[in-house]
Amino acid sequence: MKTSVKRIGAALCLGALMACSDGGAAERSTAAEEAEVQLATDASAALHTVRSALDDHGADPALSLLAARACLALDRRGEALEHAAAGLDAEDLDEDMESELEWARGTALMGRFNELGSSADWRGANTALETATRAGGRRVEAATLLVFLQDMGNLGTPARREKFAKLVYELDTEGKSAEKVRAYLAAWGG
Repeated sequence: MKTSVKRIGAALCLGALMACSDGGAAERSTAAEEAEVQLATDASAALHTVRSALDDHGADPALSLLAARACLALDRRGEALEHAAAGLDAEDLDEDMESELEWARGTALMGRFNELGSSADWRGANTALETATRAGGRRVEAATLLVFLQDMGNLGTPARREKFAKLVYELDTEGKSAEKVRAYLAAWGG
């Protein structure tokens, strides 16, 4: 619940900033607020709301992130990648937004690697998720995914698995992610 409230608050703040800067900003902000609420229960509706706002009011990295998150919830990895890339193409991205978009990109690439086994997807996921561990609200999620990614295929290393496990423990001392990583490593004998 805290995370959801934080994200909604962040979306509202971002919306207020956008509203001061250009035409269509208020509409994009309203759409972002609506889509954030919808995403909790209906990813399809959230995606529709965001796409309409992007079509009607122009590009926006926050809306691109929401679209990517909705696509991930719907297992539409290719579309998630497109939306994350569109967001990453924006000028003057702050570090938090860039990291959030890289999380979406890395998550989509990791899922696609799991499905198709392309080493290019593995490498892309590894790089994007590492970038996502540096800032933003998805640091723990990105580090957790990196722990698991190291054992997918034959490209990861035990040293990187341990590095990101330590980051998870640092960021999420006794939380669910740390618990999940501890159980995973225990199963591997680590």
